[in-house]
Amino acid sequence: MTKSARIRNLIDKFAIPGHVCTISEIPDYRKGEHWQPACTCGWQHARGVPSKLDAVTVWNRIHVNLRRDEQENDRKRCPTPGKHRFKSQEKAEREMHQVWRSPRKQGKPLPSRTYLCPCGYWHTTSKALRQEAR
Repeated sequence: MTKSARIRNLIDKFAIPGHVCTISEIPDYRKGEHWQPACTCGWQHARGVPSKLDAVTVWNRIHVNLRRDEQENDRKRCPTPGKHRFKSQEKAEREMHQVWRSPRKQGKPLPSRTYLCPCGYWHTTSKALRQEAR
């Protein structure tokens, strides 16, 4: 595996939704600090690092881990804590289709769509999507 492929694999491994590492070369570097890690969300490391691999490591240790901690805190504040949480829309839709195929309880509405909750997880709901007033 080439060095650039290893770096890309690390970026993919550490990435979380909305946060992808970008690495830029610093034109006027000093003391061997050639590379500056940044994120697609706008975060940027204050100084350069010696290698691209170090840049990915710094991005993961400083930025991604902090975002993960923030997301964990947000998950604790889910406005609908009694609902099942799904990590992706695909998993939520799969579960919704499974519910439609299985025997159902009388009187309980079936889920008709999925939505991304502020807690960062996907939920299913039977409520129709609200239309904005014109």
